[in-house]
Amino acid sequence: MQVLVPAVLYKEQITKEFQKLYYTEDMLFETGCLEQWRPEIEDIPSAGRFDYAIVSGNKLIGFLSYQVDYYCFGSKVFIDDEKAQLIVDKVKQKLGYPYYITGDKNSPQKLYCTTLLDDAIKEGYPKFSLQYQHVNQPIFKGDYLFVEAFFQIKDKTLLYQR
Repeated sequence: MQVLVPAVLYKEQITKEFQKLYYTEDMLFETGCLEQWRPEIEDIPSAGRFDYAIVSGNKLIGFLSYQVDYYCFGSKVFIDDEKAQLIVDKVKQKLGYPYYITGDKNSPQKLYCTTLLDDAIKEGYPKFSLQYQHVNQPIFKGDYLFVEAFFQIKDKTLLYQR
């Protein structure tokens, strides 16, 4: 059985597991960034921050972290129910496919979290367009679609700001 427990209980082991990925291509797949990153697990978490170790028996099998931003939230509702179902169906068709990260934004094989959503949304809204970011790093070169592109959608509605 898999359970979530406070990450601080496995802090050292989690850090070591991330360090094994340093200077490997797998770093991008695991963390979503090109930096040599490891989680900053606080002994006493700050408000809105949640870090968990995923444990099976006594064995660490994963790490989950998220942060809730209480200061602002943006959203743009532009999808009707029929097209929303079309998008969901398109995403479901890709379940089980391996991620394929490429710097060729025109590659039909590209498949990672942001391109999965982008391609699915374009099924219902062909004019939908997100900005790819050009990267020129030793291992990764080309145009990639980062999560930030979704936050740059024009005409977002700001729901809350403190």
